[in-house]
Amino acid sequence: MKDGIGCIEEEKEALLKFKDELIDEDGQLSSWGNEKYKRDCCKWSDVSCDNQTNHIVELDLYDMHLRGNISVSLLEIQHLKYLDLTYNDFHYSRIPHFIGSLGRLQHLYIMNSNFSGEIPCHLGNLSELNSLYLGSSEDGSLTSTNLDWLSRLHSLSNLYMRSVNLTMATNWLQTITKLTKLQSLSLYSCNLPMVLPPSPFNASNSLSDFTLSRNEFSSSWIFPSVFNLSSSLNFLDLSFNKLRGEIPVSLMNTSSLEILRLFGNELTGDLSCPTLSSSLTTLDLFDNMFNGTIPQCIGSLSKLKYLHLGSNNFEDIITESHFSNLSQLDDLDLSSNPSISFNISLGWTPPFQLTSLGLSGCKVGPHFPTWLRTQRRLHYIYISNAEISNTFPDWFWELSPKLSYLNVSHNNYQGALPDLLSNFTTTAFIDLSFNRFNGSLPILPYNGSVMDLSNNELSGSITNFCNETSPRWHFLDLSNNLLSGQLLDCFENLPYLSYLNLAHNNFSGKIPSLNVTSSLHLKNNSFTGEIPTSLRNCTFLTFIDLSQNKLTDNIPIWVGDTWTYWSF
Repeated sequence: MKDGIGCIEEEKEALLKFKDELIDEDGQLSSWGNEKYKRDCCKWSDVSCDNQTNHIVELDLYDMHLRGNISVSLLEIQHLKYLDLTYNDFHYSRIPHFIGSLGRLQHLYIMNSNFSGEIPCHLGNLSELNSLYLGSSEDGSLTSTNLDWLSRLHSLSNLYMRSVNLTMATNWLQTITKLTKLQSLSLYSCNLPMVLPPSPFNASNSLSDFTLSRNEFSSSWIFPSVFNLSSSLNFLDLSFNKLRGEIPVSLMNTSSLEILRLFGNELTGDLSCPTLSSSLTTLDLFDNMFNGTIPQCIGSLSKLKYLHLGSNNFEDIITESHFSNLSQLDDLDLSSNPSISFNISLGWTPPFQLTSLGLSGCKVGPHFPTWLRTQRRLHYIYISNAEISNTFPDWFWELSPKLSYLNVSHNNYQGALPDLLSNFTTTAFIDLSFNRFNGSLPILPYNGSVMDLSNNELSGSITNFCNETSPRWHFLDLSNNLLSGQLLDCFENLPYLSYLNLAHNNFSGKIPSLNVTSSLHLKNNSFTGEIPTSLRNCTFLTFIDLSQNKLTDNIPIWVGDTWTYWSF
């Protein structure tokens, strides 16, 4: 009966029993039963009730760091439609069988909550279930040796399993064909066995999203199986398997296909115009073995936003025609195709505005791509080892306030660097190494994580570190330059520094107080004096090299107790 305020008394008591068997160290369920809301469980946090009947219909316990046991008292909340136990810690216990008796459940989420063992087949009793998400961490502690129970979930439209060990579930494909209302299917890293497609094969025309990534498939049978499962796919992810051979034409020209992810396989052959669906918004073939040319008809895919063809064996000369109608393009990666070169006019204005560009390992040079001057949304730029020489363009720094990642290493840039403090406001990663930048060390931005200026021709002192306020660098490499002078006691202003490399310069004087947590390289300089006692406090150092300097005195007795790898 009702308690007169809005909460079903029996259901309130069931929630309190449920809470009693949980360990809630963060107090996430503190409103359950407290004085303010003691009588109305519909006002408790993460509890939702039906506005008409006042029955509890939803328990959303997502990411509450709960531990303990799942109480059988849940069975007294028979009108429950939504249950989310994701991101809690139930210490390798089994998923309770009685959850299969919550007959009105429509949405069940049990992800990364440290459950283990066999998934109870009783879940097959949830005939009204619409969404089922099951998964563990990468250890595959959840298993299912037979998926017959899934075939009884006739209302299921969304099925997601991550790192569930399905090695023995040889009937997985046959079971899926029986789920005629299935719209979204993901079996990610489930160790699925290689099985032949069932015959006869009943297609589920409702399936639109299909993910089978990280299952180590190699046989090409998976492609016709995909076609037979659905004639209206718009999302297909077969990435990180071991698929070989060519992509079937019947897949690529599927008219409804919008997102195709096949990266991390061993696919070969050419891309040809007739095989590309005009509906594509994402084409990711990164890290395969494709060869031949990149067809210029890609430039006609007007809906394309994400194009990744890097780490293949394409051989082509890229011109403006490859991008003629790509006005929606946002992310372009052609990197690690050493036989790709560029022949783009200096005055070309692209039809797109990119946020990410990868051309590393291509023949972009000898000039820096001038068309980047038109790009005002770039966050990530990868153009290392691209055979570019001459001076770095001044106009580039006008683009930089939006950048989070810049890698133009292993080229032949020359000239002085401007002060980077005002040019990079959000940069987390800057790699300008293995070039011929000269002049003094520029003032660095405060909020980066990686700065690599090694193997250049920078000279002078680095005292400008002492002028910086709370810099947040984690990785700083200035090795193999022409830097000199004494190091002042300013490195303690780098409280987050884990890697410091000043090797192969001409620094002199005493080594100052340092606060480095992982790796310290000062080899081949002219440091004098003793090993500073401040290094004794760097107990997390795993590597230190002070060799080829002019240090004096004996090696302190505490060295062997403090560091794992060291060289003097």
